[in-house]
Amino acid sequence: MKLACDHVEALWEGGGYRLVRPLYGRASVCELAGTLLRAFDVRGDFRAIDEDVLDYGALDGAERVGLALIDSLGLYLLQYAKGLLRDARAVAVLTSTAPSTTSTALVSMFYGMTPIEHGVLGYHLYLERLGCVVNVLRFTPIVNPSRDSLRDYGVTHETLVPYKTVFQVLSEAGVEVVKLLPEGLLESSFTALTSKGARTVGYATLADMLVKLGRELSQGGPKLVVAYWWGLDAVQHSCGTRSEEALAELRLVARGLRELALERLDRGKCRLVVTSDHGQVDVGMVVRLDAMEEVVERLILPPTGEPRLFSMFSWDAEGLSRALEEALGDEVLVMSRGEALSMGLFGRGGRFSRRLGDVVVACKRDAAFVYRLRPEGEDKVERLRAMHGGLTDMEMLVPMVVL
Repeated sequence: MKLACDHVEALWEGGGYRLVRPLYGRASVCELAGTLLRAFDVRGDFRAIDEDVLDYGALDGAERVGLALIDSLGLYLLQYAKGLLRDARAVAVLTSTAPSTTSTALVSMFYGMTPIEHGVLGYHLYLERLGCVVNVLRFTPIVNPSRDSLRDYGVTHETLVPYKTVFQVLSEAGVEVVKLLPEGLLESSFTALTSKGARTVGYATLADMLVKLGRELSQGGPKLVVAYWWGLDAVQHSCGTRSEEALAELRLVARGLRELALERLDRGKCRLVVTSDHGQVDVGMVVRLDAMEEVVERLILPPTGEPRLFSMFSWDAEGLSRALEEALGDEVLVMSRGEALSMGLFGRGGRFSRRLGDVVVACKRDAAFVYRLRPEGEDKVERLRAMHGGLTDMEMLVPMVVL
């Protein structure tokens, strides 16, 4: 089945790399919420994927839908998992969010909103209520290692994103929603943030998750079952995107989806949708921003966002931009906050632009940037073989396969 990418818009190309624009409102992960509503014939305000991108006939007649969300399943990995395409009813190419990272993409996916609309603008986020930078996944200020400690300051998942999820809308319409997650994540604040309206069920292993997915989809009335798998993301970070370990993990997931979930379903009443939050790119160089005096002396706060797409709050934005371009011009695209917003990188019309720094930096090729708060410590990011968060097509383009 041909993967149509004609709708993808390039921002920059060079040296074998291409930066692409998020296709908000047309074909991004933000439109998955509206597409799920349409699959169940439920009314709502969420935007759906355009009909010229997705063949909606593939969802006709579905009473139960499984959403297999495979973290870091970039579009270009599909060539190593052709079994996912063998019986596909439809295949669409979507873009992730900016930044292309789990914390931002999952909130966008389940709330049906662009990053600038919901305000979760990356793994590290400036939270104006506290006047500091927080780690969204751990739900804690970056200088406080205690997980979920934002609760101590009165910040909850309800106050961080005070909107309805697609799960709540479906539940109110009589569609049961079940979410399968690793047992260790069930009680986290980020899980609460991205699971409102769903019944959460823990699993221990990949096989456990897939068996539970097939079982949930084979019984009951109208139902959405979301199964999140983290292993492909972890092994790419550790070993690289095309490593033997990563490709073995991908083949294992693809085979398991077929044998433990898809083959036990009533294909007339059930659909299995496979998609992802983002892809990854192999990293060839990690730059220490905290070691660049001309950068550090112009900062008000530590950088926010991701190592491959970050923003910087500065008392001298023009001087900071000059310093970055002079030192790293071949590796980065440096923008003002206004330029990044006018390009629509984070969406349009939201009220959280103040959470972006004065200077926004996107990596053009294979570099990544770290900012150590404790210079004597070893940063985990510096040991990663592959990363995400940036705008390259390897990170931004994800498949949506309807089986």
